[in-house]
Amino acid sequence: GPTADPLIVGGNIQTEMGGNVTEVMIDVNDGVTNPFMTSQNGNFSFNTLVDGNDYTVAPEKNITPLNGVSTLDLVIIQRHILGMVPITSPYKLIAADANNSGGVSTLDLVDIRRLILHIDLEYQNNTSWRFVDAEYEFQNPSNPFAEDFPEVYSINNLNTDMPSIDFVAVKIGDVNDNVQYNNLLGADDRTVEDELIFTIDNQDFDVNETVRVDFKAADFKNIDGYQFTIDFDETVLEFVDFEQGELAGLTKKNFGFSHLEQGKITTSWNKINTNDLDIDAVLFSLIFQSNMKMSLNKVIEISSELTTAEAYQGDGQLLDIAIQFAGEHGIFSNSATEFYGNKPNPFNS
Repeated sequence: GPTADPLIVGGNIQTEMGGNVTEVMIDVNDGVTNPFMTSQNGNFSFNTLVDGNDYTVAPEKNITPLNGVSTLDLVIIQRHILGMVPITSPYKLIAADANNSGGVSTLDLVDIRRLILHIDLEYQNNTSWRFVDAEYEFQNPSNPFAEDFPEVYSINNLNTDMPSIDFVAVKIGDVNDNVQYNNLLGADDRTVEDELIFTIDNQDFDVNETVRVDFKAADFKNIDGYQFTIDFDETVLEFVDFEQGELAGLTKKNFGFSHLEQGKITTSWNKINTNDLDIDAVLFSLIFQSNMKMSLNKVIEISSELTTAEAYQGDGQLLDIAIQFAGEHGIFSNSATEFYGNKPNPFNS
């Protein structure tokens, strides 16, 4: 008989907050039709689908898992786990379940932190994004895991145009809505109010010396979390060990050592409640072995090279991070301290 005209199946992919999501691969799983990649408007459309056939519309996006993810998300998820500020959106709860276990627990914090620290390059048991049929209404929004929410849309016996099969895009690990969902957006415009300054005593060292670097914080008040990259000149210093200090909950698990050959150590820490420390308190120490005669302030600094440098105060304020070297015996002219901001490219003079 005569072949029917092809039918149209399409829709739109948006975040919960209404941002159109680019680079989502939509497949209709018929073994014939090429997948469709969403562009700036988050739309997709197939116009060659056959009347009477079955199709499963399946979105996928599994790139840049760190997009939108920082230690601040860990702070928010931890507040939820402790019952202090529950996460109420079902989509954000799905985002918080980083290990895809069907619940939100401290194990999710571990998985997200390993990503922030660049120990893992992707989630071990999850994709970077998940998608929920936008028409679906959660029976119990405070526990989306108790129900089998649809992540694809099944069409049995297609017999009419279906132009509005929409999905809500969930960026795994992002619970504070700062994901870049669209490649038209500029870089994250952070408003940084102030900075958290780490103080290190400057020291001169010789060849083959053990160099102990104590990180102190001049003004560690009401800090809920921080993250940054420690850059050291790997031709001068060789990393030996980490030592715990007075910062509650900070262990070796809060550091990433997978880029030591490039002279980089990553760190991410968070703990709920006002964490106020004395001005001379040593938060943690890093121990190095020296390969040549040098001054410490010439070979170590904080950057955002791997893990972005930022800290979070209890009231939600975002802080920048800097190192200040305290001088002994007037090493530095005029002032007792020399100040080093968070520079992107260390040691490239």
